[in-house]
Amino acid sequence: MTMAMPRVLFFNQAGLYGGAERSLYDLVTHYPGHCRVVLMQAGPLYDDLIAAGVDTDVLGGGFQRATRRKWITLTIRLYSLIVVAIGLVRLSRGYDLIYANSMKAAVIAVLTKPFHRRKMVWHLRSLLVPEHFSPLARLVARWCGNWGADLVIANSDATARAYQSNGGKCLPLIAYNGFTLEKFRPEMRADLRAQLVAEHGLDPCARSSA
Repeated sequence: MTMAMPRVLFFNQAGLYGGAERSLYDLVTHYPGHCRVVLMQAGPLYDDLIAAGVDTDVLGGGFQRATRRKWITLTIRLYSLIVVAIGLVRLSRGYDLIYANSMKAAVIAVLTKPFHRRKMVWHLRSLLVPEHFSPLARLVARWCGNWGADLVIANSDATARAYQSNGGKCLPLIAYNGFTLEKFRPEMRADLRAQLVAEHGLDPCARSSA
C-alpha cells in the first residue's frame, strides 16, 4: 500500500530570489504531492512559480512600506502582518502541514498555530550567532524551534550546531542545498561563454592571463 504524500503549504517571506528562494523553487516544482506557496511579497519568485504551474498566493502586500511618521509605518506593517496571519490560517485548511522557509515565516506560523492547528516544519538557513542576530532575535528563534516547530531542518552542519548552541532542544535534520548537474556540463559551459561574449562584446579568442 502506497502512503499518500502530505499536502504541504510552503510559506516564505520574500518574493525576490536569494539562496532560500532558489532552494524553495526547486523543492516545490519537484514535489510529488499537492502543494501551494504563500509569499509575503510579490516578485520574480512569484512570477516563476505561476509560470511553472504552482498555486501561489501573495498575502499582506509586503512589509516594505514606510513613511516619515513612525507610527504610521508601524500601523501599516501591523495591518500587513494581521492580513498575512489571517490568510495563512484560511489557506492552511486544505493542507496537512506548513513548511516555513524563513525565520519571519516561522514566527507567523508559530503564532497562528493555535488557529491553524497544522504540523509545522521550519527550514532554518541562518547561523543563529551573536554576530548575525540580536539577543531578542535569537530568543525568538529558540522559542519558535522549541515550542512551535514539529521538525527543524538545517541547511548545514554549522547551522544545526549553531541552533543547538542557541538552546535548541532537538537535533535538526540536515538537508544540504543541491545544484543542477546539467548546468556544469561542458556543452552548457560553452553556451554560457558564447552568451557572455555576445552580451559584453568580448573577444571570443581571448584567454585569461595567469
